[in-house]
Amino acid sequence: MKYPWQAIKKSALALWVGLVLSFFAAPALGGEVLWLNMVAATSVENQSPFQIFTGGGWRAEKDAQFVKVHLYFDRDFDFSQMDVTTCSPLDQKKSIWAYLNFDGEFLFSDPDSDHSVSIKAKKPIPVHSVTLNFRSNSNLCIQSIQLKGRDGTPYDIRVPRFVSGGVNASTTLKPAKAYNVMNLFDSRYENAWSTDGQTTGGVLTFVFDQPQSVQKLKIWNGYQRSDVHCIENSRVKTLHLEGDNGYTADVPVLDVMGGQEIPLPKPFTGKKLTLTITDGFKGKTYKDLVITELRFFDGQGWFMPDPTPQILAVAADNRQSFRQAGMDDLLNQTLLREIRDAGDDEGELRLRPDGSFYLSNTIYGKYVEKEGGQRVAKQEGLGNYEVKSTKDGRLELRLFGILRTTIQKGVTFDCNGCGRDCNQAKKGLGKSEKIFQEFITLQKRVGGGDDSGPFEVGNTSGKHLKFKSYRASLYLK
Repeated sequence: MKYPWQAIKKSALALWVGLVLSFFAAPALGGEVLWLNMVAATSVENQSPFQIFTGGGWRAEKDAQFVKVHLYFDRDFDFSQMDVTTCSPLDQKKSIWAYLNFDGEFLFSDPDSDHSVSIKAKKPIPVHSVTLNFRSNSNLCIQSIQLKGRDGTPYDIRVPRFVSGGVNASTTLKPAKAYNVMNLFDSRYENAWSTDGQTTGGVLTFVFDQPQSVQKLKIWNGYQRSDVHCIENSRVKTLHLEGDNGYTADVPVLDVMGGQEIPLPKPFTGKKLTLTITDGFKGKTYKDLVITELRFFDGQGWFMPDPTPQILAVAADNRQSFRQAGMDDLLNQTLLREIRDAGDDEGELRLRPDGSFYLSNTIYGKYVEKEGGQRVAKQEGLGNYEVKSTKDGRLELRLFGILRTTIQKGVTFDCNGCGRDCNQAKKGLGKSEKIFQEFITLQKRVGGGDDSGPFEVGNTSGKHLKFKSYRASLYLK
């Protein structure tokens, strides 16, 4: 027989133990939960940038400049302050920039110390994405990032867990580095998985090392590099799922930009799961079906395969190509055009080991104001590059992505991975933007004895970019 006081004592002990355990399991300060399913960086040494939010820290490649870290949240939230702690010294003379909602708002701040910077808004701003630009700071290492809301309370930011296993696609468009199946998990809108000319029939196979439970999917349907890319390529309309123990299900997928959560009609548990595209929305121009990103939800949180090995493999392969041409010092740097002859264009070019690029060409005299004088137009391109050859110390690259021409307003377009309009769909296509590809060459100049730059940039196709060739030098911070 148990006396009442014994039962009370036992209940109190259980309650005390529960409170202690919940204290250690709970997030600091009990902040509002924010899921962050996409974190990307323009340079990765060997750790995923997701580790900024799991306590592991993250480091960019040695000497990389103009490194950007992109954060894309699952929902809007009120932004009032961002605190960044670094494990490498910051140049206190160089402000750190933050773009909110791609280029909806622009904030900046000088570092508070060698290892911290706080970026504050004058009043709370509704935000769904944040991009940090560390400009010419190099050897960057970030220990943590904390975001605060309207009342100054830090948010409890949660990221997907990585699971081990294998991923395979039945079809992949070339070049595989730009359309590899692991691009589904790299948090970059300029990379995606694409079928090779098939709108339906493509199969994605996941084999997990340990049994996983899946209650819903999160899909970024179509090629979300831009709204133009999305409508030009095919998108998923229906997915058929098959898995262990005879599991089958069919789910509809909406033809919308941004991420969409798709509950499964019944949960799946097992090691092997296949997703087959049984119906699709046909692209305006291309039959290739594209999916930009994919995540799984187990009832408690999101998970996905780790894309870091694939990201590092692509970077190593590109570095080797540039090294063979004697130009690996160009990667992660800015190549500037120094001298403008009459009628020529100024420009810059950034090539990164991950296969992404940014370029700009300033065009003088193309637009003339009614009052007389010149207006300045600017061509800007974002996307990927493919190394075609490295013959005789000369690199030939195929550039492909999005190109826009606008009257110059001083806002840089260099935001690979920013998502651009993908989180807030817009109606219609921008007339100033178009899908493009161009072939360029890079080589070091031998001799010359002038100050017009040690590199030669040539345009061998000339369909879109308004230059034939120019001489350039590396930007020196």
